[in-house]
Amino acid sequence: MVTEEILVEGHIIDSLILSKILDEILQFGGDFRLKQVDVGQKREDRSRAVIAVQAPSPDQLGQILSQISKHGAT
Repeated sequence: MVTEEILVEGHIIDSLILSKILDEILQFGGDFRLKQVDVGQKREDRSRAVIAVQAPSPDQLGQILSQISKHGAT
């Protein structure tokens, strides 16, 4: 297994971005571990998540990272 940490920031909870990213990691054959999640308390506050993304091969990990980057994952 190969692993890469990603960062997602913004209104990731109420816009369902975090959910979409986690679903796509699994759909593309990967796995994940939430390392840190900071949820904004007020409507204008941003949330932040650090996620360890795992895949069986570097190529598969690259495909997953490419897919989830469309949602703002870096």
